[in-house]
Amino acid sequence: MKIMLYCPLYPARPRIHDATQTSIEEMAWRDALTIVYGREDMPAEIGYTNILRKYQQARQLALDGGFDALFSVESDIILHPLALERLSRLECDVACGLYVSRHTTRRWLSLTALDKCRGKSLSENPELAKHLWGGAVVTVGAGLGCTLIHRRVLEQIPFRKDEGGAACDWAFALDCQDKGFRTMHDLGVVCGHITGEGSTLWPDIEAPNLYREEQYGKVPGN
Repeated sequence: MKIMLYCPLYPARPRIHDATQTSIEEMAWRDALTIVYGREDMPAEIGYTNILRKYQQARQLALDGGFDALFSVESDIILHPLALERLSRLECDVACGLYVSRHTTRRWLSLTALDKCRGKSLSENPELAKHLWGGAVVTVGAGLGCTLIHRRVLEQIPFRKDEGGAACDWAFALDCQDKGFRTMHDLGVVCGHITGEGSTLWPDIEAPNLYREEQYGKVPGN
């Protein structure tokens, strides 16, 4: 499978966290992998518009380059070392790793229901989340932090923002749902999410609220 990994660099420093860079470089993958870092100075807009333009660039590069899939990895995500190996085996159109939202809800970004205004996270049902832990489950997204998108999806769905101005990952998940594309999360592809406060959030079924927060740079489990 010919895959392009795209990492949109953050406009402010650090453009990409060291742990993210290392996890990309050390990730196992059986074939050649093209890695593209979205330029931090493109475009001039800030916030969600900046992010949107970079994902639009990623989609065009993937389509023009004849890639079979686009693997999106955001600059504050610490990848599971087998992320791409596992996600590529899922029988779906969009395959996602598991990480925790940095927003105040601190819920898993593995949604079982989604509309324009809100989404329901799997972690809101702790017993079910614990039962499914480590396996694959059908979801509706969302998030592009660790997401493998097959070409057939990119051909039909451009990245956009919805009218409310939310990030393009939410609109993308809605469009996938509307088009009937199958999205899955591998709950064994556990990724870290680095916060603006200098800590890392990790999904953890043994922790309160199903996540733990560690000092940035600490190796999980140590």
